[in-house]
Amino acid sequence: MADTSENGARLLALGTRVKLRDGEWHRLVYDYEALEALEEHFGSLEVFVQKLMSTDRLQSKWLQNVRFILAAGLVHERLPEQTFEEFHEALRAQMDPRETLTYIDAMRMAVVEAFPEPAEEPPDPKAKGRNRSASPGNSSTTSPRSNTTEATRSSGA
Repeated sequence: MADTSENGARLLALGTRVKLRDGEWHRLVYDYEALEALEEHFGSLEVFVQKLMSTDRLQSKWLQNVRFILAAGLVHERLPEQTFEEFHEALRAQMDPRETLTYIDAMRMAVVEAFPEPAEEPPDPKAKGRNRSASPGNSSTTSPRSNTTEATRSSGA
């Protein structure tokens, strides 16, 4: 049986499968660990998504970015004693350059799955059936007026 962290990752996002040179199918899952690695590498998740969705194959370090994003999506498969850097480096031998566009399509699908559509906010139960304004008006509960203002004399200015 798989450990609970792997089960948790699969419950959050089932991922997308890719076939590597070893002939095996591997599941890309962009769980919290993967997203943290991507955020660290690219500086923000926004930059990561821009790089992933770009169709400009001439951008700097395009192939390196593809391998890094792939490694992040497969990080749940690394050996316990293996660092992310070692796993990322070893992945190079498993990638087929002819399949780069297939990898990108799979990564895009898995990333979309990792970020589900935001749910609609439920209506405020307090506002139900009432016309509420931003100002509480006369129904506001405030502290009583302070009597200390009367004791302060004008400086004459």
